[in-house]
Amino acid sequence: MKSLTMFRISILMFISSPCVIHSQLGIGLPIKLKLHAIGPEDVAFNGKGQGPYTGVADGRILEYYNDKFIDFATTSPFRNFTKVAQSGDTSGRLLKYEMNTGQVKVVLRRLSGPTGLAISKDKTFLVISEFIGRKITKHIIKGPKAGLTQTILKLEGQPDNVKWATSGGFWVAVNILKPPQPEQLIPMTESIAVKFDINGKILDKKNVTLGYPNSFSGYLEYFGKAYTGSLVPDFLGVYRLK
Repeated sequence: MKSLTMFRISILMFISSPCVIHSQLGIGLPIKLKLHAIGPEDVAFNGKGQGPYTGVADGRILEYYNDKFIDFATTSPFRNFTKVAQSGDTSGRLLKYEMNTGQVKVVLRRLSGPTGLAISKDKTFLVISEFIGRKITKHIIKGPKAGLTQTILKLEGQPDNVKWATSGGFWVAVNILKPPQPEQLIPMTESIAVKFDINGKILDKKNVTLGYPNSFSGYLEYFGKAYTGSLVPDFLGVYRLK
């Protein structure tokens, strides 16, 4: 927890004309799908609607099956993103894997903490969240403007995972560091899901700070519910959408 605190304090940055996003009402506590682990950072379903799946801090990927989480796969037990973020690193890259040849190509360089990636519904462009850089980057992959890269949204806080929204646009989980109060040892964050369109215009905001006071990393719409992740707790959150 100490390293998480230092991580959040050390990456405070100022970006010109940030989008102010923290003036909306909050929503209640999520339903908690309990884990025998901590740090369900992100959430996904497979093409058959099975899941949710989530990756946790010890390197495992878990599947929710028969009302409980079971092991699905293992990546690496040595996940230490915290130290990278402290460095102010700008060496992040966007990679393209060619399935036919097995080769990997570097598409973009000098990304500042790329923590999230999503493709548009028509598969013509990508959006990338840059946690350290506090911005959303758009990269066009098809059409007459293929190869064009631009910042479409600057944020007051740090954006984490980004997802295509079923209702149109994208959702990104944003953390805004709040100064610690005298009785607090750990600074809290204002945790906000931000919905934006293909041009970076904000369409909606959901304040989930009540459920995620210290870390918020993922927000996924799926059949009338929102599934939420975080680096800290031992549960995956579920909100019922109206």
